[in-house]
Amino acid sequence: MGFPKEQSSSDKDQLKILMLIGNLDAGGKERQLIALLKGLNARKHFLTTVAVMNPNGLRESEASQFADRVINISRVFDFDLLSPIIHLIRLVKQENIQVLHTWGSGIWDMVGLLVARICGLPMLHGGIRLSPAHLDFSNRLTKWSAQKADAIVANSQAGLQAFGLAYDSRSRVIYNGVDMSRFEGLPESPPVEKQNLCMVANFSNKKDHISLVAAMPAILKSFPDVQLLLVGHDAGTLEAVKAYASEIGVEAHIEYITDTLTPEPFIAKSRIGILSTNTMVHGEGTANVLLEYMALSKPVVASDNGGNREVVKDGTSGFVIKPGSPEEIVKHVNLLLGDGALAQEMGRAGKTILLEKFDMGKMVTAYVEVYQALKN
Repeated sequence: MGFPKEQSSSDKDQLKILMLIGNLDAGGKERQLIALLKGLNARKHFLTTVAVMNPNGLRESEASQFADRVINISRVFDFDLLSPIIHLIRLVKQENIQVLHTWGSGIWDMVGLLVARICGLPMLHGGIRLSPAHLDFSNRLTKWSAQKADAIVANSQAGLQAFGLAYDSRSRVIYNGVDMSRFEGLPESPPVEKQNLCMVANFSNKKDHISLVAAMPAILKSFPDVQLLLVGHDAGTLEAVKAYASEIGVEAHIEYITDTLTPEPFIAKSRIGILSTNTMVHGEGTANVLLEYMALSKPVVASDNGGNREVVKDGTSGFVIKPGSPEEIVKHVNLLLGDGALAQEMGRAGKTILLEKFDMGKMVTAYVEVYQALKN
C-alpha cells in the first residue's frame, strides 16, 4: 500500500531519494527518519519515497505526512528477499530515483546495496545507529554493506568505532536532530510538590528497567513522595518489571505508560530524566530520549553506554554512571532531588548543549550535503 502526495510541476528539478527501512515503529531510528523527512519536505528541493519492509508500524501514518510517498514492500514469505529486490528495482525505475538511503536492520542494508548496484545508484548507508560491544550476524551484514557503500553516516562516533569504520574516508557522524516544535507549550519546571522521575524506553532486554526499579526503595527512604514514570511500549519485559516492582514493594510508586507515541508531557512533569541500559545486549548510538530530556531542561542520569557520553556532558548536564548499578542510580538521583539549584543548572546546561549540537536544522543540512555530493 502506498501513500502518495500530490506532485508539483517542478518535480524534475528536485532530488529524488528512496529511503529503505525495516519498519516505522516506535523506535529512535524511526523518529529520526521522520524528523529528516519533515526537514526535507520544508526545503522543497527533494522528493522522498520511503519503502517499508514490515508494514503497519505505529509511525507509518506520521511518516506519510512528510514523505512524498510511503510504500509497503510485500513479501511472499518471511525470508523472501527476491520479491522486495524486484519491487524496489521497479520502484527506482518508475520514480527515477537518484539516491538510495538505507536505515539499518542488517538484511535491509544488504538489500539496499544490491538494488543500488543493480540500478547504478549511489547509496548512502545509514544503518549504523548503535554501538554494539560484539557484532552479531545482523551487525555483520550492516558492516559488510557499509564497506561497499558510497557514503556512510552514523549517529555517533561510538557507532563508527564499534563497526570498525571510524577512519574510513566515506564515514561521517551526523548527530540526531531534535524537532523543538514537539515541546512547544510544555513547562520545563514541574509543580514544586511533584517529585517525578522519568525513563522513556521500550520494555525490552536492551533496557535495564530492573536496576532502576531496584534503586527505588533507597530513593524512597530519602524522598517518600517520589513517583517513577516508565514510558514505553512492551517489547517483552514489561511483566517481569512489574513483577519485580511488586516483589520489592514499590509498585505503588511506579506508573506505566505503554500506549503513547508522545512522551513529552510525561517528561515535562518530571524532575530527572533517566536512561538505564543493558550494555551486554545493546550499545547506544545517539539516544533520542536523552535529547528529549535535554529539550525540556531535565538533568540526565544515563548509563555509560556507547554514544551516551557524546550526548551527556558528565558533571555538567547530568551524570554518566556505571551500568547495572542501582547504587549509582540512588546516589545521583538523590543528589539531584536534594539539590534543586544543581538540578536546574544541569537542566539548563543540557538544553544549551542540545541547541548547539543536536539542532534539527543542522542535521537536515548535513544530510543534504551528503545527498548533493552523491548526486554529483
